[in-house]
Amino acid sequence: MFHFLGETGNGGIEQFFYNGYEFVEPTLHTLQILNLNDSYQYLKNAQEIYPHEIVEMYSDPKMSEQLNKIDEYYYNDVEEECYHFLIQYLQEYKDEFIEK
Repeated sequence: MFHFLGETGNGGIEQFFYNGYEFVEPTLHTLQILNLNDSYQYLKNAQEIYPHEIVEMYSDPKMSEQLNKIDEYYYNDVEEECYHFLIQYLQEYKDEFIEK
């Protein structure tokens, strides 16, 4: 989750793919388990646009444009879903994160 949020927050979904495509499936699985359905759908849609065999970031301007469009949707309508979940989780389990 933190890798996903950090990469997409810094450079969009294309950066997440470039810096850690091997995390796509585990991230999808995690989003699904946590019922973060909008975030799951965003990543799934992006995965359909971005074939994993492409190594160079921004190597295909048309693909980058498509990914940028769904990034806009994510930033405007979805990103908050993950942050709300993390805040709630940390509040609920704060004792697990604080050394006594």
